[in-house]
Amino acid sequence: PALAGVETRGPWTERANLYKWIHNPAAFIPTTPYTKALQAQWGGQIMPSFPQLTEKDIDAIIDYINKTAAD
Repeated sequence: PALAGVETRGPWTERANLYKWIHNPAAFIPTTPYTKALQAQWGGQIMPSFPQLTEKDIDAIIDYINKTAAD
């Protein structure tokens, strides 16, 4: 998947930052140069927020991405 290796890039090396990003990307973007650059690269588009996802849900998604990328 396109997100393979996401935890090796930018602020995503800390899973807590992934939680913040997924819960509210618009609020997280201004907090790091990396996310500001991503927003500029993609023409200002911001992914939707997913505040309903629990940290356990996000862990399951990231673990699935990691497993799929390793297969």
